[in-house]
Amino acid sequence: MQKGAVRLFESGNSSLRQVAKDLGISKATLSNWVDKARKERRDVGVTPDLAAEIRRLSQGERTAQHGMRNLKTIFAPSRVKEMWRELIYQFIDTSAAEFCSICAL
Repeated sequence: MQKGAVRLFESGNSSLRQVAKDLGISKATLSNWVDKARKERRDVGVTPDLAAEIRRLSQGERTAQHGMRNLKTIFAPSRVKEMWRELIYQFIDTSAAEFCSICAL
């Protein structure tokens, strides 16, 4: 039934919702079937090594996207002022300690 439902949706001009209603199944179910069929068509000829590499790269992409979101949060304008202030204070403290040690000579 799944393949027939997917073919019916992909060959017609009806919406996913309409095809699902006509077949008496939920829109989510038909959507899952269509996604699964499209994924299977994409994966034809993919070796296990290549599939593993694709999964690894996809995970890396998700990790990179997560990192970018974190950086955007960290470097929000209000946080940048605070970070610069902290860096300047650290520099002053370090420089003062070094200056005092030179003066003590």
